[in-house]
This record gives sequence, structure tokens and C-alpha cells, in this order.
Amino acid sequence: MQAELPRLEALTDEVRSAGLTHALLLGMGGSSLAPEVLRKTFGVKPGYLDLAILDSTDPGAVLAFDERLEPQRTLSSSPLNRVRRWKHSRYSATSSTVCSEPLETRPESIS
Repeated sequence: MQAELPRLEALTDEVRSAGLTHALLLGMGGSSLAPEVLRKTFGVKPGYLDLAILDSTDPGAVLAFDERLEPQRTLSSSPLNRVRRWKHSRYSATSSTVCSEPLETRPESIS
């Protein structure tokens, strides 16, 4: 791990200089529990990313995080980006209807 330190520091500098303020971890069970405990234990160092954790596959919970965090300032994995594309393709400024097809039945839905 010590050999990777310069690469990790460079990534940290890049993320901070890009103006990102949050990181969103998508996980279930143990993959999200340890990061959540560490976040609650150590908090957030000023000027670094605040970690948000999404431990759910419920479409409503996923969309709630999308609405709460600024996408342009959040480091996240590709499944959330797919949800954003799906959400924006279903809502229209000229229409008040929303696709009634459940998210989990769509091929590009989060697994």
C-alpha cells in the first residue's frame, strides 16, 4: 500500500481541485457498514470529501440521494449516473407524466 501512496495523493489533489465536495458510496451490508462506521467515527476533514452512503436498491432511496447531493460536485459510481440518465429521460418539461414502468424491470437498472 505504501507504494500506492503517491498515486492516491495525486487522485486526492485532482478531486479537491475539481471542486468535488462529496463521495457517494453505493454498497450493501458489509461493503457499506465499515465505511459508514469510519465516517461517523472520524468525521470529515475540512476541504475533503464528505462521504454519503447509499445502502439500498430501492429506486426512491437512490433518487433521494440524487436530489440531495449536487451531481456536479459528487464523486459517484456509474450505477447512480445510469439512474440520473433514466430519471431525466422520463421527466419532461412539456409533460407532467412519469414512466410507470418500475425501475428494477428496466435493463439498465441498478443490480
